[in-house]
Amino acid sequence: MTKRRMVSWLVTGICVMILVVAGCSKPPTEAIQAAEQVISDAKTEGAEQYAATRLKAAEEALADAKARVDQKAYSEARQQAEMVIGMADSFKMDIAAAKEMMKLDAERKVEEFKTMWADMNASIEKTRGAAGKALAKEASDLAALVNTLPQQMNEGKYAEVLKAIDEATVKANELKERAAGATGKK
Repeated sequence: MTKRRMVSWLVTGICVMILVVAGCSKPPTEAIQAAEQVISDAKTEGAEQYAATRLKAAEEALADAKARVDQKAYSEARQQAEMVIGMADSFKMDIAAAKEMMKLDAERKVEEFKTMWADMNASIEKTRGAAGKALAKEASDLAALVNTLPQQMNEGKYAEVLKAIDEATVKANELKERAAGATGKK
C-alpha cells in the first residue's frame, strides 16, 4: 500500500466517522414535545395559580433545552427536556395539595360569610324608610354575587370564590355599619 493510498483511506475513515457521529446526533424533537406537553398539562391542572414558581422554572428549563437544540448540543438538550418532564411531574402533586388547601379555605370562608350575611340582613331589616330600602337594594345586588359562589365552588374556582368572598365581606360590613348608623345602634 502506498503512502498516498493510506492517506486516502485515513481521510475516508475520518469522513465516515464524522458522518456516523453527525448522523447519530439528531435533535431530541420527541423529548422537547413531551416536555411541552407536560407543561401544557400542568397549566391545565392549575400550575399557574397553584405552583407558579415551579412552573416558571420548568418553562425556563424548557427554553434552555430549545436553545441547546439551536446550538446543536442535542445530548444536553435531551437531558434538559427530560429534566423538565421530571419537574412538571413532581409539581403536579403540589398542585393537587394546594388546590385542596384553597378549597378548604374557601369552604371555611363561605361558612363564615353566611353568618355575617345573616347579621347584615338582620341589621338592614331594622332600618326603616328610604335608608332601609336603599340598603336592601344594595344587599340584593350583593346577593347576586354571593349566589354565584356555589357554582364556582363546584367548578373548582376556589381562588375566584376567595376573592369574591373578600369583596363581599367588605361590602357586607359596610352595609351593616350603615344600617346600624341609620337605626342609631352600633
